[in-house]
Amino acid sequence: MIGQRWLRGRTRWVRPPDRPLFDPRQHEVARVPERVARAIVEAHHYSRSLPSALRCYGLYRGPFCIGAVVIGYPMNDATLTGPWPDLVPGQESAEISRVVLLPGAAFNAASWTLSRVFELERKRGTLALLAFSDPVRRTTVDGRIVLPGHVGVTYVALGFTYASRSRPRTLLLLPDGRAIVDRTLQKISAQERGWKGALRRLLAAGLPAPTTSDLASWTRTARSLLRPLKHGGNHRYLLALDPIVGLPTRGTRPPSTVDPIQDLLL
Repeated sequence: MIGQRWLRGRTRWVRPPDRPLFDPRQHEVARVPERVARAIVEAHHYSRSLPSALRCYGLYRGPFCIGAVVIGYPMNDATLTGPWPDLVPGQESAEISRVVLLPGAAFNAASWTLSRVFELERKRGTLALLAFSDPVRRTTVDGRIVLPGHVGVTYVALGFTYASRSRPRTLLLLPDGRAIVDRTLQKISAQERGWKGALRRLLAAGLPAPTTSDLASWTRTARSLLRPLKHGGNHRYLLALDPIVGLPTRGTRPPSTVDPIQDLLL
């Protein structure tokens, strides 16, 4: 058994050490301001980004916050209304958007932390949660692995039902291995709401700055510099926090290995 930890955008795997394992008596899970979760996610998660957050939780050991769990709202309503058409998305159903534990979190911390988050979500009225695991490896432009891929072992252990994969797509990889969606470039090209912030993030990631006001031309150039990667879709997991949602049915067998290494589409 191993546990995933994040540090400055790089992942590491913690094996049970010789020292004592996780002791819940020394830890607490509590709501934290979004700025606290954002600081942890942007500093340590490989994506360096915090998606639309509904509620944020922190794992504390004494005065130190050593992990964050973000309950968020997906980009598409159908992500939640598909499996739960009768629940109010964002109120009765939500997504586990980020789980980031720092190396200071002992082995077995992830399952305990998420279980406490589920209790707090259940008390506030959340009936169902959805989570994704990404099984496709990411590398920097020079080949360093920033995301080895994971299949959601913790979700299986916590009683989630495996619900197949999301739709396949092609990702655009920045030099540091982060992925962006084509919609980001479209937003910049059309100068839609939020385009300036999106442009700043891409420039910070190493893309050249526009030399003219023709952003449509710049996005075409930017797209040619990004590395396309064929992605077979994330693994999707569902959890009912209340029996009123229904009992899980026998679904597809959960995956046990990450996807084979795939070549970039050159």
